[in-house]
Amino acid sequence: MAHSYLLLLSLLLFITFNCSMQRSMAQTDAGELATLLTIKKDWGNPSALSSWSSQNASYCSWKGVRCVNDQVLSTLSFQNLNITNPVPASICNLKNLSYLDLSYNNLTGQFPTALYGCSALQFLDLSNNHFSGALPADIDKLSSAMERLNLSSNGFTGSVPLAIAGFPKLKSLVLDTNSFNGSYPGAAIGSLTQLETLTLASNPFAPGPIPDEFGKLKKLKMLWMSGMNLTGGIPDNLSSLTELTTLALHVNKLHGEIPPWVWKLQKLEILYLYDNSFTGAIGPDITAVSLQEIDLSTNWLTGHIPESIGNLKNLWLLYLYFNNLTGPIPSSVGRLPSLADIRLFSNKLSGPLPPELGKHSLLGNLEVSNNFLSGELPHTLCFNKKLYDIVVFNTSFSGVFPAILGDCETVNNIMLYNNHFTGEFPEKVWSAFPDLTTVMIQNNSFTGTTPSVISSKITRIEMGNNQFSGDVPTSAPGLKNFRAENNQFSGPLTNNMSGLANLTELYLAGNRISGSIPPSIQSLGALNYLNLSSNQISGLLPAEIGSLLVLTILDLSNNELTGEIPQEFNDLHLSFLNLSSNQLTGELPQSLQSPAFEDSFLGNPGLCAAVNQNINIPACRYRRHNQMSTDLVILFSVLAGAILIGAVGCFIVRRKKHGRDVTSWKMMAFRKLDFSECDVLTNLREEDVIGSGGSGKVVWTPREGEPEGGRVQLRRGAAGAGDRAGGQRQQQGRRRVLPGGVGVAEVQGGGTSPRRRRREHPGQGRVRWGRRGRVRARGNVHRGRRTPPALPARAGTAATSNWDKCPRGTKVATKLPRDRMTSERSWVATWRAATSWLVLFKSSL
Repeated sequence: MAHSYLLLLSLLLFITFNCSMQRSMAQTDAGELATLLTIKKDWGNPSALSSWSSQNASYCSWKGVRCVNDQVLSTLSFQNLNITNPVPASICNLKNLSYLDLSYNNLTGQFPTALYGCSALQFLDLSNNHFSGALPADIDKLSSAMERLNLSSNGFTGSVPLAIAGFPKLKSLVLDTNSFNGSYPGAAIGSLTQLETLTLASNPFAPGPIPDEFGKLKKLKMLWMSGMNLTGGIPDNLSSLTELTTLALHVNKLHGEIPPWVWKLQKLEILYLYDNSFTGAIGPDITAVSLQEIDLSTNWLTGHIPESIGNLKNLWLLYLYFNNLTGPIPSSVGRLPSLADIRLFSNKLSGPLPPELGKHSLLGNLEVSNNFLSGELPHTLCFNKKLYDIVVFNTSFSGVFPAILGDCETVNNIMLYNNHFTGEFPEKVWSAFPDLTTVMIQNNSFTGTTPSVISSKITRIEMGNNQFSGDVPTSAPGLKNFRAENNQFSGPLTNNMSGLANLTELYLAGNRISGSIPPSIQSLGALNYLNLSSNQISGLLPAEIGSLLVLTILDLSNNELTGEIPQEFNDLHLSFLNLSSNQLTGELPQSLQSPAFEDSFLGNPGLCAAVNQNINIPACRYRRHNQMSTDLVILFSVLAGAILIGAVGCFIVRRKKHGRDVTSWKMMAFRKLDFSECDVLTNLREEDVIGSGGSGKVVWTPREGEPEGGRVQLRRGAAGAGDRAGGQRQQQGRRRVLPGGVGVAEVQGGGTSPRRRRREHPGQGRVRWGRRGRVRARGNVHRGRRTPPALPARAGTAATSNWDKCPRGTKVATKLPRDRMTSERSWVATWRAATSWLVLFKSSL
């Protein structure tokens, strides 16, 4: 009975307790649900939290929410949700919240002290936001249960407060990449004995040494203190940090030798000491067999690379560049089974590369340039088909390009320049390597050709100072830099340069390129540097070069270019120009007439500049002459046309006026008569002389049908200037009828200048002496025909006439109307004037 009573009582108590727990759980669920919805509202209802709804009461399944046993909310993770509003204080109403991740958002302002109320918080990540200002001095008001605090990649300033030591359970303190410019409490941090990760890197702290107190952090696995103005050396106190897997002290001002104990840390995997001033040798006895990455670059290390480095079976990265290491590369390096990236450039290493390098590992990157290495490249470099970079420039390697490298299709960069390589460079490298982007093999003795089409992945080719031949490639869609100077390329440039449209640099000086520069060069719109000097390029400079608006360096010197420099060059913005030693002519474009370019045109004697330009280039004086010539051409053309039209018009008017009285002229065949002086001078008497002068005598003589008679001029011809050298010609008398009635054809005209004294007579008309001097007649008698009279000839110097010795009474005469003579003389004078203008017009051209 009693037993049954006790059993019933226990059952009632259990039911009561269970109901109480359910009511409590229901109340808790309702409170957390309301808190979450409030947080969503305070953050502006971000779209990423659209699943948060009162209609979905199972908040443990909401985005960013995690619960323990699907009942107790413990985690909120809101990475990269673009949250901008401040952290609400209501978040701490979640009493069981232990994990809060707000990284990679856009939170601003000072450190959110609203989180002080989250008493259960163990993990807080506020990294990669935009917080600023100093950390609060009472930061230890955060949960004392804090184990991981990440405030990296923000804008916090000032010093790290001493209160940071108020988290005795802290295992990870990450404060890197801020703007702390004060100090950090080394002793306080050293008291956090549970620390496993300490990162203070990339902050401009006040210069100071590595705190000795950090040696107390026995559980520390990661010590990352790069870029924080550390000075001094590596303290020996850190040798007690036997759990270290990462020691990163790079980019500081540390000096001294690397302590030997560093090479004995058995758990050390990453050792970054680069960009300091460490000296001395690399420890000879390396037993830190867990090392995977060693970067000691950019220091002052000396001595040899120890052979014991071959013990590091896990080593895949070895960076020792920019030091003063000497001696050979140990052969044991070639046997490292994990080695993938080795960079030893800019040292004083000598000897050959390890013969097995690349055979036992997936070697991807080899950089050993700027050393004294020699010998041939090992044939094993691409044994496992993973090699992507071969960088061995500025050494003394020789021999041929290894055949196996010609099949290494994984290569991205080939840099073999400034060596002694010989032999044929594999042509398939240019087109068969799908990932190849850079080929720099200049200053060797390679031979071979390049295909017309280059892989579109290749962006840079430098192959100058070799012995390549053949044609220049015509298509390389991805190529930006092409330097192939001082080779044996020949033939013309392609007429269609659109296949090289992405070029920014084209350097082909010192080859045998012929032909002209094609107009399609305008398709190289990105071209900044063009050098085609010392070739055999001929023809004109294409005006299309002027369309290369980003071109700053142009060198076309030592070619066979002709013609003028196109005016389109005025559109260029050149910082350097060389067109010397060509055959260019004409005036320089205005923008090139500058003292900065006066040495750019040497060896082009046909080039000139404007008169008012203060440069050492001949002035273009023909420019003004050409302008004047153009003006004269226009003026003379107008005048000649006007005169010609006027003369023709005058002639037509006169012809109409006298057309009824004057019979048209007829051309008659003249009969040549020979007669003597006496035949001409018959019946003339001395008393008939009415005047005399330099041209002879004027006498009165009767004419048939005219009793009044008329005046006749008697002249004796003299030798012209052209006859004086050969002796005096026989003088001949002349008779000329002046008024125009009866006349005897004169015998011969002389050549005396019109400037000499002369005498005009009525009836001569306005016929110039220049015209008269060219008229010659030799006894052609006009018998009763109305033919054009010969113009009077200018006589020579007068002499004594023999006319008185001849018998009188002989007359040889013909009839010619005076009006006809006058009209004809006017027409001849007009025609001569027009002809003179035309002659002057032609000479001006």
